[in-house]
Order: sequence, then structure tokens, then C-alpha cells
Amino acid sequence: ALPKTDLRVPMTVIQRSLRQRRELLSMSFDPSGAAGIDPESSIAHLELRSVVCVPLVRVRTGNVEETIVSSNMSDTVGVLYMDSRGGAADLSAGNRELLQTLALEASTILENARLLEEERAKQRIEEELNVARGIQKDLLPRQLPVTGWFRVAGSSIPSQQVGGDYFDVRRTGDASWAAVVADVSGKGVSSALLAALLQGAFLLASDGPLDIADMMQRINRFLYERTQGEKYATFFYCAVNSAGRMSWANAGHCAPFLVHRDSRVQSLRTTGLPLGMLEGTSYQVEQTQLEPGDKLVLYTDGLTESENADNEFYDTHRLRDIIRLHASSSFTDLHQAVVASVDSFTEGGLISDDITAVVIEYSPDAPAV
Repeated sequence: ALPKTDLRVPMTVIQRSLRQRRELLSMSFDPSGAAGIDPESSIAHLELRSVVCVPLVRVRTGNVEETIVSSNMSDTVGVLYMDSRGGAADLSAGNRELLQTLALEASTILENARLLEEERAKQRIEEELNVARGIQKDLLPRQLPVTGWFRVAGSSIPSQQVGGDYFDVRRTGDASWAAVVADVSGKGVSSALLAALLQGAFLLASDGPLDIADMMQRINRFLYERTQGEKYATFFYCAVNSAGRMSWANAGHCAPFLVHRDSRVQSLRTTGLPLGMLEGTSYQVEQTQLEPGDKLVLYTDGLTESENADNEFYDTHRLRDIIRLHASSSFTDLHQAVVASVDSFTEGGLISDDITAVVIEYSPDAPAV
């Protein structure tokens, strides 16, 4: 872009050629006004006698044969301009084909430059998202407990560079553990940021039933005040002690399955609305007694809503069947069976939503670590 003081051209003529989109706009001016076209003030000031303008239109480029010139008026990207101050010559005479070719070449170059800038911008965004993906991956537990009375296997696969699913486990005392699985509404960076916020809340939580209810209410209030219900999160939280007593609350999350060794499968119902959806929501905390060998299967709706080539959902009945089939297997084998079942069902297709699966096993007879 040139400063206006350096751009000594008749802007009104150029604007007219851009608006009218003529193939060639050739004009001659008579300073006296006796013949030809009366000059406008800018033209007279510049002492112009002849002007030719060739609009440059946006083109979509492939190979030479596939070059397409846009006919949309708004896709004019510039103008090829020439003028004469010496005489009223027809600047386009004998040069029409040359000017048309030059205009097409210039339009192609401009379009290629625009596409290059777009590609560079996408690459910068991609690099930033890759960094964010790495950070989010590091937020997941680096090492899950695989020995002792509390054992866990889990995985989370984002549908995009970053996702809104989150799971974690942590020791809350010498004889107690806590676990959480969350799914923030939507996808992408905004959901990933809220998922990180939920992780911070989880790390500060305690394991008592009263503490769980208070934690859920505080997170709900915090999210609602900042998003006004536009973003929310389903959230399952449980705390287990070495005696097998489990306290849990389910804020609108997919009902986890409690699996017994004899293949009995029990759903843990919802005890409140998703976090951040409505102000002042309260959350009921339930308690249950785990038996040796019991396993808890936690997941997000991206797993049950995975689709195959026929647009069929994986659904909870398939998940329940695979859980029942592997009820007596170890926690790692059950987790692998669930993940493999979903992958086989979708035939390795594209993931449309984040998929998280976590299996927790209560094994009080296992050696202490």
C-alpha cells in the first residue's frame, strides 16, 4: 500500500472500473471539455489525457487448464492501471490480448500469495494447538496405580488437537483414593480450558461425603457465574477407602457401570445436573460397598456415541455386553477389551467426539505397595 501522497492516480476512475467490472475501461479526456469526456477535478489536477483500467479478479488456481475466473463482483482484488499525460491515445489499442494476459497473471499471483498467507496462518495455529495438545496430555495422570488394593487403567483420545474430556486419580490419604471423569460441552480450545479448570478443582477436593457435595456446588457456582450456562460439564467423582466404602456423585455424566465378578452389572445413576448449567444446583452423594474384585467402568459419551460406516451408534448395550463378557478379567484386560471393541466397531474411522474410558478395580487381597 502506498501513502496517498505518493499514489498520484484518479481514484474515482479506478473505483468506477472496480464497480463496473468492465473487461477494459479505456477513457480519453479533453482538458477543454470540447470533445471526449470532461475531466474530473482529480484528473485535471494530474493533467491526464488517457487512462486504461483492467480489473483484477480473484481466480481459483489448479493447473493452467483449471484456472477459473470468479464472476462475483465482490471478488475484485485490484486493478491494472495505465495513464498518459502526453496525448489522448487509446492505450488499449493493439494491446488488448497482452493486457488481458497480464491481468490474469497478476490475479493468479495475488491469489497464490493470499493462499500462502492462509497456509502460514494455519501452520501457526496448528503449531500452537500441538503445544496445547502436549500440555493437555501432560495434565493427564502420568502414572496410574497398577498394584495394591486400588488399581486403574485409563485412556483419553481427543477428537481434535485438544479436547474437553478429562480423567484423573489421586491418593487422598494412606487408605483412600479418589477418581474423576469429566466431559465439558463442545470441543476444542474453550472446552480444554474448562477441563483444566476441573482438574484444579479435583486436586483440591477431599474424600468425605460432605466435602464431595460442597465441592460439586462450588464448582457449579464458579462455572455458572463465568459462562451463564453456555458451557457446562458432566462430572463423575468417587472416593474409595481400603475397606471398600465408595462415596460418589454424578453430575449428569454417563452412568458408570459397577461390575461384579459374577458378571452382575449395576449402573450408578445421576445425582444432579451437569456442573455450570443452572445456578444453585445441589448434588446428592451416594455410598456403596465394593466387594473384592469389583470393577468400576467410567466413560464419556464419545465412546457410546461412536459411529460405524452405517451411522449406527456403539451405544450402551454393546458396552454392557463387552463388560459382562470380561467381568472376571483383570482391570487392564477389561479396559483393553472396551477400547478394542469400540475401535473394531468404528473400523478405525474418524473420531467425532472425545473418547475416554477408565477401569478401576478394588483388590483388597492384593499385596500392599
